[in-house]
Amino acid sequence: MIQILFQMTFEAFQHLARLSVVGALDPDEVELFEAGRRLYGEKAEAFLKECRSLNAVFALSLQPCAPDPKTKAKLFERIRAAGKQQTDQPPGDIKLTIQEAISVVIRR
Repeated sequence: MIQILFQMTFEAFQHLARLSVVGALDPDEVELFEAGRRLYGEKAEAFLKECRSLNAVFALSLQPCAPDPKTKAKLFERIRAAGKQQTDQPPGDIKLTIQEAISVVIRR
């Protein structure tokens, strides 16, 4: 369990509650969220109830945050791997219509 080293503000709890409602909490944030729930008790539960009733619009109200630097690296690695797979494969039969063949010749 995470030991709370600071007093979580209700505003910070509200942000975590919004993320929770849309299913976007990281595993370590879940523990922090649960601690905030216990800290604010009925006030927290009332806010959660309101969030759940309005969850369709909350995705638009979330505060932006910088993505994990590893995410960008993973994305580019997947793009490189997909590109390599395409270049490693020999070209298949290329079938062109007469019009397409003529346009290729004209461009050269």
